Amino acid sequence: MKTIQLKAFVKAFDHGHYRKYKNGFEIRVSNLDVSREKAQLLIDKHQWDLQISELDIRLRSFLVS
Repeated sequence: MKTIQLKAFVKAFDHGHYRKYKNGFEIRVSNLDVSREKAQLLIDKHQWDLQISELDIRLRSFLVS
């Protein structure tokens, strides 16, 4: 179920660079704060069982799993 939600998230979240990492996707973006907030709003809107974790300020990335 989570795999389907992750694929739907990647399709809906239309910016950033993705790579598989641990049990989800690491997403690298140009503006970490705005992108993380947009990702959280998208997760809440669709009521997906996903969470955002492992923020990396140097790489401007976060993990969605």
